[in-house]
Amino acid sequence: MSSPAEACLNIWFIVDQDSRLIYRASAHAYALTGTDDDKHLVLNSLAASDFHLARHFSLSKYKTTIVDAHGRQHELPGFFNDASFEALFPDILETICKGLEEEFPDQPQIRPTGSAVYKLQIPKEPYYVLTFLMEDDSGGLTALT
Repeated sequence: MSSPAEACLNIWFIVDQDSRLIYRASAHAYALTGTDDDKHLVLNSLAASDFHLARHFSLSKYKTTIVDAHGRQHELPGFFNDASFEALFPDILETICKGLEEEFPDQPQIRPTGSAVYKLQIPKEPYYVLTFLMEDDSGGLTALT
């Protein structure tokens, strides 16, 4: 008997090459079975390319303050630095999970008592692989290692 599929995630954060600020998030869900090591191998192998097909999530409610060359402070909505990442990530993860789960299709089941429908759900503590991508001046994305 095979183990039930679990909704697992690849999550990407895009970093601006010049400012080193995070300004975009993307995610893609997969229904995977097996051990955590199995899931990690699959997600890691897909992380290098599947961001092209991932759903984008707005970061507009987050902001950071920068100081320009003249010493003036400017707030940048939709941007944050890596120092803020750890504090912001749980909220962003929750937004991503809710958004992706809304798109999961209903799955019909045939039972001896009739038909039923279920929908895969993302666990409260989902298994995910997190990848940071650097965007260069021409818009190309490269994984940060």
